[in-house]
Amino acid sequence: MNKEIQVFIDEGRLGNIIPFIVEGLPHAGSAVEECFPQALKNIPKDKELLGINVQEIGKERAFIKVIARMLSLRFDSLWQRWQREKRLRRSYVATMLAFLLIIFYFFAIPSRVELTVKDLSHRLPLPSCAKIIFNGTEQYIGSLDTVLILDNIRPYYKGRPYMLEFNAGYYDTLRFQGHFSWGMTTYVTLELKRDSTFSVYQGIVYDEQEGVPVQDAVVTVDNRTTRTDVRGIFKIVFPLQEQTLSKSVRIEKEGYLPRLRVDECPDAKNLTPYPMRKNT
Repeated sequence: MNKEIQVFIDEGRLGNIIPFIVEGLPHAGSAVEECFPQALKNIPKDKELLGINVQEIGKERAFIKVIARMLSLRFDSLWQRWQREKRLRRSYVATMLAFLLIIFYFFAIPSRVELTVKDLSHRLPLPSCAKIIFNGTEQYIGSLDTVLILDNIRPYYKGRPYMLEFNAGYYDTLRFQGHFSWGMTTYVTLELKRDSTFSVYQGIVYDEQEGVPVQDAVVTVDNRTTRTDVRGIFKIVFPLQEQTLSKSVRIEKEGYLPRLRVDECPDAKNLTPYPMRKNT
């Protein structure tokens, strides 16, 4: 290295020499700490070269200083340009990473649906079979107060619409459309509604011997009372809290023997017959 430097000095190209100090000190006075070769130490003080010390300004700034001297540019201008390019590169890398993460999220990570099924408080029998149809896929459930987890929903369904249907005996069929969330989990609450199977208790009261309707008979079903019309028909509507599988029925009419029995709630479309025998 010393010979090459001396050749440059002899040829008058001292300005093309850029000392790049990695370790040690120039003119340290100690062979262990000295970093300049002898040819540089012999340069007169009025022509002495200033070295670029990596330990003082860091590798990056030292590298830019070398480039600036080689190209005869101002260090500050070149350094600012270098910093702008670094920020642009970082911004580009961050944008690409964000884009790849979005692609990965939408096409590689499956989502799920957390379906909460809520059944109102009642004393009615539960259906033997209940099913949920979610986007065409059937799933049978054994409990109507539960939380269902539908896993492995295709990732690209995020934000798209879905169709949900609930079918079970004694319940109204529910159908509605929602949208998958953009997150990992879509939360859906399904509030069930009972049908009229146990809400309407109705029947027809007639004369057992003559087969004619008995009008104005007093009918008591559990704790609710009504009277038959001209056709001998009565009808009582119970709120959900009072609906049960069977009811105690008492029918009274002047001139007839009272009738008391326990019956299952009839279908809302049918009439339960109640023949009355005259009190003779």
